[in-house]
Amino acid sequence: MSRRGFSLRLRITAVATVVLAIGLSTGATALAVLFAHERVASLDRRLAAESLSLVALTGSGQLPAPLPASPDVFAQIVDPAGTVLAASIAASRVVPLLPGVAPIPRTYTAGNATIGIDRLRVSVALARDQGTEVTVLVALPLTDVDEAVGALRRTMLLLVPLVVGAAGLATWLAVGSALEPVDRLRAAADGVADVRGPQAPVLPVATTGDELERLAVTLNRMLARLHTADERQRVFVADAAHELRSPLASALTQLEVALGGPPDAAARDELLRDVLVDVERLRRLVDDLLLLAHLDAAPELRRVPVDLASYADEPHSPVPVAAEPAALQRAVGNLVANARRHAREVVRISAYTEGEWGVLAVDDDGDGIKPADRERVFDRWTRLDAARARDAGGAGLGLAIARTVAEAHSGRLQLTDSDLGGARFELWIPSA
Repeated sequence: MSRRGFSLRLRITAVATVVLAIGLSTGATALAVLFAHERVASLDRRLAAESLSLVALTGSGQLPAPLPASPDVFAQIVDPAGTVLAASIAASRVVPLLPGVAPIPRTYTAGNATIGIDRLRVSVALARDQGTEVTVLVALPLTDVDEAVGALRRTMLLLVPLVVGAAGLATWLAVGSALEPVDRLRAAADGVADVRGPQAPVLPVATTGDELERLAVTLNRMLARLHTADERQRVFVADAAHELRSPLASALTQLEVALGGPPDAAARDELLRDVLVDVERLRRLVDDLLLLAHLDAAPELRRVPVDLASYADEPHSPVPVAAEPAALQRAVGNLVANARRHAREVVRISAYTEGEWGVLAVDDDGDGIKPADRERVFDRWTRLDAARARDAGGAGLGLAIARTVAEAHSGRLQLTDSDLGGARFELWIPSA
């Protein structure tokens, strides 16, 4: 049972929203921690100042009562026995801020303490009063810090969801707008299969200048190539049907004549020879079609070293190439057969090495081929005018097969003028 997945728009929005939520939550938490740390550090600086002023009083020999301190400061001077020697107005004169406190080996330290329901930031300093070690305790309430940090956290708890929600909505709308051309492409592509006609189907192209525009242009080029290939296939199939029909119709007619009456032995033999010619023509045509289908499938050719000079009239030096022998033999045979059909008297076959290529050239002294027809002559089922196509038996596949074989070997087949006055076909194959 298939299950439809989430849309790309939803996935992008979800990922962006989650990433933003994690980032904002982490940032808000870090901000709250840093804010609280800074506020406590500010208290510590104030406590240090108050503590230093009280430490200075301990050396005078007489402690003032109450101790001079701001109204919100809890200050005490405690002896080693835990007795409060002096205290500020806000602090207890009986119970130490830190019960059990004793002189410590550090000059100054600070920490949190709780007295009743109040949280305090307490500093502890070591001093000496008339030769006796005493402890100076100074504390400030953490109420303002707690309220400020709490207000910041509540603000963050309110703002983060609002920002994440707004960003998610904006992402949803932006992605939807960005993907709108894709939806149009998809809708247009759905109707491509139903398009028939001489023109290739065209998808709408949004002039956005981004990847979607380039995608639409690329898809249109692909559709144009597919349309061209489809049209070529239609023409190929129609021409193949026509070419196959001719020998079949001829053979069928002659067989019907044979069945129409008892011919004598000579007439029967002539009839069978005519049927054999048609069947042989049909066999060659089928072989050509099968070879083209095989080469169009881009198979992995079994390449072995082959000497092109073995095909030349007068081989002078080896011309080794890497080729499939059967396919190369077929291409060379087609080129030679074509030259012999259209030559007046002379056909010349030569082979030579040109850089990293082996070249086989087939020249004839015929009428040649006009420059305007030199590419068309390689199209399948192409037969030029009677001056170049003297026989009616060819199907127009020989040169197409030769060029396809060349391209299958990563080579090429080109047509130029021959010094004999006719055409010169050059088959270029990579050297072995």
